[in-house]
Amino acid sequence: MTAHTSYQQYFGLTAELFAADLPPEKLFQGEGFKEVAARFAHVLEHRGIFLLTGAPGAGKTSVLRYLLSTLSPKAHYPLYLPLSTVSTPEFYRQLNRALGGEEHYFKADTYRSIQAQVLSFATTKNLLPVIVLDEAHLLQEQNFRELQLILNFRMDTLMPLVLVLAGQPALAKRLLGYDLESFHQRIALKSLLVPLGDDEVLAFIRHHLRLCGTSDKILTPEALRMVVQLSHGLPRVIGQLIRKALMSCAQRSEKTVGEEDVLAASKEVFQ
Repeated sequence: MTAHTSYQQYFGLTAELFAADLPPEKLFQGEGFKEVAARFAHVLEHRGIFLLTGAPGAGKTSVLRYLLSTLSPKAHYPLYLPLSTVSTPEFYRQLNRALGGEEHYFKADTYRSIQAQVLSFATTKNLLPVIVLDEAHLLQEQNFRELQLILNFRMDTLMPLVLVLAGQPALAKRLLGYDLESFHQRIALKSLLVPLGDDEVLAFIRHHLRLCGTSDKILTPEALRMVVQLSHGLPRVIGQLIRKALMSCAQRSEKTVGEEDVLAASKEVFQ
């Protein structure tokens, strides 16, 4: 491989391998993915809070992209908000702004504006707001309390939206704490995105290689087994291991990834 040739060119790949911006309809759907989608559909019908957790690299953001892509623009108003680390006033301001509310100086006015906008979508515009807060395990505790206030519509007799809280497993544990018990009771449904099983890892790899115009024959069976063993079924790790192994092989002008190449790649991935 020359200095100006990428591993993609060397192996004849027609697209970026394991691309983060893959169109939602082309995402690999394992059993865990399908389970999350089924539970989301239930919450979409009945409304309320949906808690989605999963280990880092399990594919939560990919699942969220897919779920939002399935929403009908004629029936839903989706919002994806990375507000996890902001202060409470900024949390209010950004949520209000995303809903199309006018700017207000006082928190109480912003709170009323948020509720008014949600009710406007649900009643006047006949659209169901679907608000996704990603990396929610980083939310300040006070913001959970504020969310509880925001979700109190007509003395809790009305739920005009779907709120998705997505984060690492620590989020579910936080919500079990005494201080957040009341908020926890309001969760309509929970879903844990489990890692891929061994057979699913192989299917995941084949799926992505096919999308790039090649097959798993560029990896030896031993290399594939090593990816299964080292990745623990986490899609992000699978992609990192294979990409780095392919880079190494391309630099040495090798046409097949072997077990040792995956092991060498793992030292960089896990260091």
